Amino acid sequence: VDAWSSALAQLLQDDAYRQTLIARGRQQAQRFTWPQTAAATLSIYHEILRKSIHAETRRARRYVGQTVSLSAQTNTLRYK
Repeated sequence: VDAWSSALAQLLQDDAYRQTLIARGRQQAQRFTWPQTAAATLSIYHEILRKSIHAETRRARRYVGQTVSLSAQTNTLRYK
């Protein structure tokens, strides 16, 4: 808590320091664009989906020949 209050006090009292941090923040923000962010997010979603499908396929292969039902309430597969 003391560190936070000291940092906030410095920002309020030291205009040059505050302006330096603002400039650095703007430089950092310029590294990111909406198309890049969207593409990176979509890539992560695709990877998660690929891993999920792969895991479910492996699970399903263990139960080949058994009845598979989908629970509408829990949105899960059940093997009998």
